[in-house]
Amino acid sequence: MEDVRKVTDAPPCDWFQYDNLDTEHTNIFKAIFECAKEPSSAAKLKGLVDVTVDHFTDEEGMMEKAKYADLAAHRTIHNEFVAKIKGLSTPLSDEVVTFAKKWSVSNIAK
Repeated sequence: MEDVRKVTDAPPCDWFQYDNLDTEHTNIFKAIFECAKEPSSAAKLKGLVDVTVDHFTDEEGMMEKAKYADLAAHRTIHNEFVAKIKGLSTPLSDEVVTFAKKWSVSNIAK
């Protein structure tokens, strides 16, 4: 994913509006690690789903406002990941936790 800050005409002093995405990314990783610590916890899995959906909603809203050209494709990627984690049940396997970690790292880096 191209950095949203590169596709907006906002000057660098206005970029602070995207700082919350870093916090949201951190919260997703925290939720994944909580699931890893307690793979049998349905509450931890629900927490992961909730923070992920909230983040994707915020990010897509910012992309829409910035007129991000690849929003539709990016939204599809988000929807597929949400469908995957919503379809999970506890206990979570190590494989599932590893998938969530790798997916998050690779997609945040884009």
